[in-house]
This record gives sequence, structure tokens and C-alpha cells, in this order.
Amino acid sequence: MNLKALLPAVVILFAAAGCSPAPDVGHTGTEQHALQETKAPESAFDETEAAEAVLRDHPDFPQPGEVKEIETTTGGEYPGTKVKGTLSTKVEPSQEPDTYIVTLTKQWNFTINDKELIGTWQYEVTPHSVQLIDHEDNTDLIEIVK
Repeated sequence: MNLKALLPAVVILFAAAGCSPAPDVGHTGTEQHALQETKAPESAFDETEAAEAVLRDHPDFPQPGEVKEIETTTGGEYPGTKVKGTLSTKVEPSQEPDTYIVTLTKQWNFTINDKELIGTWQYEVTPHSVQLIDHEDNTDLIEIVK
């Protein structure tokens, strides 16, 4: 290929590339570019995510609004006494933004000395943490029934 023939084509390409429109220049003489905001879509932290954060560590408990039936066998003559109970999960918004209170409840359908066997665990849940803030549990008393 002849370089002399190629040279005019290269000059035309460079000239055409240099003919782009000039940027907008404001009254101050500086370039003004249209800024395009590229925000990542915000994923709002909600009750479902708060519950999932707690239930990851407590898979026996049901989703919020559901009740799961449970059963255990205690002492007594063979084959023992079957005791039924329930597990439940409740989620409430906290007074703080993006914060929820998740309460897990375990309740046996049984009393000992007129005391119901109930366990509750309350967690404060934010997008970045799960913290146990309160708990009461006497459900282990079911094991002493003879």
C-alpha cells in the first residue's frame, strides 16, 4: 500500500474527529456539564427484613403473624405426658427510624404452681445490628415435670 495515498485519509479522519461541538460555556467562561445523578436504588429497611435478621438465628420460630404448634413429652408414667405449646413472632416499629422490635414468644399450654410457662425474647433490629434488649424465660420448667 502506498503511504502517500494513505496520508490524506488519515488527515481527513483527524479533522473530522476535531469537529465536535464546543462544550457549553456559561457567563463565567467555565464549562458547564449536565450532571447525571446515578444514585443506587434505596432499599428501605422494613419489618420483613427485621424479622428475617432475627429468624436466621432462631429458625424454629415462624414468620410474623403466624403461630407454630409445638409439642414435648414430659415425665409421668410411660409414655409420658404430652404437652403442647406455641411459637410466635411479632414485629413492631420502634420510635427510632429504621428500627424495629422483634419479639419471639414460646408458650407451653401448662402451668406450674399457677405460673404459665412462657418465654419472650425482644430484639432491637436496625439495618446493621440485632441486639437482645429483654428476655424472660421459664419454659425450661417443663423439664422438671415428673
